Amino acid sequence: MEWLLLLICLAAIAFCYAAVGHGGASGYIAVFSLFGIISPAMKSFVLVMNFVVASISFYQYFKNGHFDLKHFLPFGIGAAPMAYFGASLSIDNTTYHYILAAFLFFSVLYLLDFFQQFQNKFLVKFSFGKAFILAIFLGFLSGVTGVGGGIFLSPILLILGWLTFKKTAAISSLFIMVNSLAGIFAIKGTDYIFNLEMVYKLILVVIFGYLGSIWGVKIEKPQLLRRLLAFVLCIAGIKLCLI
Repeated sequence: MEWLLLLICLAAIAFCYAAVGHGGASGYIAVFSLFGIISPAMKSFVLVMNFVVASISFYQYFKNGHFDLKHFLPFGIGAAPMAYFGASLSIDNTTYHYILAAFLFFSVLYLLDFFQQFQNKFLVKFSFGKAFILAIFLGFLSGVTGVGGGIFLSPILLILGWLTFKKTAAISSLFIMVNSLAGIFAIKGTDYIFNLEMVYKLILVVIFGYLGSIWGVKIEKPQLLRRLLAFVLCIAGIKLCLI
């Protein structure tokens, strides 16, 4: 029953995150935390699912004409090497839990639209150099936490007024793909992810990620889903702090 509940949670996370152009790493981390199976060794597992779901989401947004290559290039070039470096660092369990807890609480703020009040309030003219410097920092942060970084990039793009909601989702999904792939290659001992249980979970998130991405490109802002996700992430963050 516990294993079935875990699968249901992963399916729901994949659907909801793909709908907003994300891979779901923060959600997977929250679920694994709630089930007591989170550890630095889970990074590779989370990143693989993250990459797959973000790929599906990117395809949907790209197909519908929301992708902007000009705005993506500095982020893709600047973030990937730092994501690789960050993911290769060894972090003890306790420190990793606190880092993840902080990340989950940040994600809660994002999902509850806390940053929306600042949207277009700090308008900065886009330039390759500014985006590249920002990407270096976000790439490293993504690698250390073991996520794709879309949850960091999305609010920043909207706050600076560089892109619309849909274009932000398109760029964030590809940004997640690049960083996740860099992290997977950086992490040693990835044999952990290649097992039958991993295949089951991967197939599950592919199916529900695909369904979520189709639904996501047709709606403006899935507010109810974002609030439900925020609740789950908040509980998981509190649990990580108490471990």
